[in-house]
Amino acid sequence: MKREILIVEDNISLSQRQKDWLEQAGYKVMTAVNEPLARILIRKCNFDLILADVRLPDGDGISLLAVSYTHLTLP
Repeated sequence: MKREILIVEDNISLSQRQKDWLEQAGYKVMTAVNEPLARILIRKCNFDLILADVRLPDGDGISLLAVSYTHLTLP
């Protein structure tokens, strides 16, 4: 089973490079360009890792910690 990673980054070219690199390393990767989309994905999926930009145009990566914590599934 592949580990799932969410990249939250408003710089699309940077996000795509990160995604390509991580997929080549064997991870399943999803991306979000803003905080609202990231919140939706966090509620729907159980990510093993979230890489979030701290400064987003419509929010920040720090506030995503609270969302991810409430939807965290522990083994």
